[in-house]
Amino acid sequence: MGGKRPRWTPSPARLEVSGDLVETHAQFVYDEDSRLLQVKIIDNATERVVREIPPNALVELAASLRAYQAVARSPRPGRLPASPTPPGIPAPPKDMANE
Repeated sequence: MGGKRPRWTPSPARLEVSGDLVETHAQFVYDEDSRLLQVKIIDNATERVVREIPPNALVELAASLRAYQAVARSPRPGRLPASPTPPGIPAPPKDMANE
């Protein structure tokens, strides 16, 4: 059973617009919320976005996850800040702490 693994061959991406070649240009857009760089392929004749890499849905998902992380990491009301001494261990007297 030690045969070769099947080799994956990607199919070429084609943009067929009435059999003509389409002239395009790339536009690079940095999204502040997701911190992702998105490449938009734009048709020169129509200024229509032909393709987005990564897709908008992924950029929106990344922005949502970043917002969730920010909320999860923010201090909650009523929560005490971390103390310098572990709980259950009394802090040293003030005169000894300054030495």
